[in-house]
Amino acid sequence: MVLKNNKKGLLLAGQEISKKVIVAAILLGVGLAGLIDTIVFHEILQWHHMISNKIQP
Repeated sequence: MVLKNNKKGLLLAGQEISKKVIVAAILLGVGLAGLIDTIVFHEILQWHHMISNKIQP
């Protein structure tokens, strides 16, 4: 896997990956992580306030 920087984006094994695709992939990953956090930790396990229950204000 060879990465080379280009004015338009990155070159990966001869294929150009634009910066828009990289930004979209990062945003999609963050969004999916938030969705999984909400579904698993808040809805299924009901761990809403893990830290705030341990530390007194």
